[in-house]
Amino acid sequence: MAAAAAVTSVSFSASAKLRAPSSSTNRVPASELFGFRLRSGVSFGQAVSVRVSSSSSSVVVVRCVSDGAASADIPTVAQTKLKFLQAYKRPIPSIYNNVLQELIVQQHLMRYKKNYKYDPVFALGFVTVYDQLVEGYPSEEDQSAIFEAYINALNESPEQYRKDARKLEDWARLQTPESLVDFSSRDGETEAVLKDIAARAGTKSFSYSRFFAIGLFRILELSNATEPTVLEKLCAALNVDKRSVDRDLDVYRNLLTKLVQAKELLREYVDREKKKREERVQSQKASEAKMYTADGNDAVGIPCSYVLCAHSTEIWSELCAALNVDKRSVDRDLDVYRNLLTKLVQAKELLREYVDREKKKREERVQSQKASEAVKTMLGTKMYTADGNDNVGITVL
Repeated sequence: MAAAAAVTSVSFSASAKLRAPSSSTNRVPASELFGFRLRSGVSFGQAVSVRVSSSSSSVVVVRCVSDGAASADIPTVAQTKLKFLQAYKRPIPSIYNNVLQELIVQQHLMRYKKNYKYDPVFALGFVTVYDQLVEGYPSEEDQSAIFEAYINALNESPEQYRKDARKLEDWARLQTPESLVDFSSRDGETEAVLKDIAARAGTKSFSYSRFFAIGLFRILELSNATEPTVLEKLCAALNVDKRSVDRDLDVYRNLLTKLVQAKELLREYVDREKKKREERVQSQKASEAKMYTADGNDAVGIPCSYVLCAHSTEIWSELCAALNVDKRSVDRDLDVYRNLLTKLVQAKELLREYVDREKKKREERVQSQKASEAVKTMLGTKMYTADGNDNVGITVL
């Protein structure tokens, strides 16, 4: 990785003594060319461009820019996260999204380290973590889409990650504990990759990471190498510090346990939501169902005394005639009254449902908040680098 560009701006009075460069072979130092000296501590590349802008004023500005300006192409963490969000625009459940956002920050820092170099063991480690994280995600299609958006945001190839991870898994299944450690004495594509890692690790140009440690763990798992001595020999063959690997694998095992607990909380939450939706549907159907009398007449909310009287048309007609009341007007008004009572019952039922629904929502928000805090507590373990420095706030994987 190229060093960051060094830029220095200097202003001085135009009345300063200027020393013109001589035509002889003796070169005038750049720091003294215009009668001033640059501050020490600013390093430049092999070539330095000097641009002088002057105007009618008495001030001249000199800007010196090193050839390392190409390093400005390295994206920031915010740009990487934005690229991921632009590539995958669908909402992600918070229990997954919180971890993904932490992971992409962590991997961005790995990706743009000076001595970073992609290798299949690293890819296998990340694929293993990702697959375990999104296991049980509602849609397999979304799992793949999120993976592609994530890796593309880091300017790497998701196809290469998957391809190399599968190839390394297939290779590991064919190995024994003895052949796994003895990779340096054999020829092959995977053996060549491991030899390259060992060579770089031996010269301190290898960028160790937790994903690499998890990749080693996955290789041991697939080759049925359960003896602790196998890991020790493999680390020695790869020139990797076993203490760092042991520490990261312990954290990884604890994380797997917590991840299972977090998914169980999510499963309970989903089941609870499904049950509540079914209850709301049943309640709505019950409120919409109509009450019928023995002869099938709609009698929602009508007093029983009126229903019994209505069965006898003759008695009802005689009663209206005795009272000198127009029966048609009475029938019309009673129909209006019956409809009003029906609507009133429905309105009360809707109000009851609304109150119950709001109460459930409050309870759900409290439970969801507690579940989210529990997951953050379980997944928010401190992360440590190989040299023991504390990087608080980055999820451990």
